[in-house]
Amino acid sequence: MQRLEIINKIGEKYHVGNLENGEFSYPKALKVVGKNIKDYQRGEEGTKHDYADIRFENDRLVIIFETKNRFSKWDKEKI
Repeated sequence: MQRLEIINKIGEKYHVGNLENGEFSYPKALKVVGKNIKDYQRGEEGTKHDYADIRFENDRLVIIFETKNRFSKWDKEKI
């Protein structure tokens, strides 16, 4: 399923993006309210997940999508 199909399926009115490509940046959103993303990240090493590919929200719920081009490198048994 393509990105635009996902947005249309759930509803454009719930799609929240704060970057030009429609993704959602947590550092940018936190900066707006005077916070720093580093205060919310744990650990010293590894990937810091700062962005959500697609984010939807209403007054009660947030849905976050991480999209991938290929799943061939994933171990399906672990998933």
